Amino acid sequence: MVARGPRGERMIPADRFYRAPLTTALAADELATAVRFTLPPAGAGWGFAEVSRRHGDFALVGAVAVIALAADGTVARARLAFFGAGGTPMRGLALEQALAGHTATPALIAEGARAAAAALSPDADIHATAAYRRQVAATLAERTLTAALARCGGVR
Repeated sequence: MVARGPRGERMIPADRFYRAPLTTALAADELATAVRFTLPPAGAGWGFAEVSRRHGDFALVGAVAVIALAADGTVARARLAFFGAGGTPMRGLALEQALAGHTATPALIAEGARAAAAALSPDADIHATAAYRRQVAATLAERTLTAALARCGGVR
């Protein structure tokens, strides 16, 4: 994220930008002026899914995934992020590490999705329990990864 204020411009890494619900690393006198993304490699696949009570509501849980395959069909790069499962977006690092360098089989994806969701510490509120959010996160992680894999021509 690029922030600009009276002291000039500064870069804020995405994993440090979100601090809590509706709270960012921006100072009171700063504005976010740009977001810079690293584009996925050519041929990468993506997946996105969310669950909400009604269309247009904030998500109870959501997941987004990107997968790129190496020439031999193994996973060269995998990224998974959850939202709505806590105060800030969270990466599924356990799954990313489990897939790297391996063939993304349905069993490996399911196992990694469960591990990534188990690492979450979701909030409980009147809309969903923490256990429900964790269970839905695992399901959405598996679905988004499977969709991403299909989009890049990998195993389904």
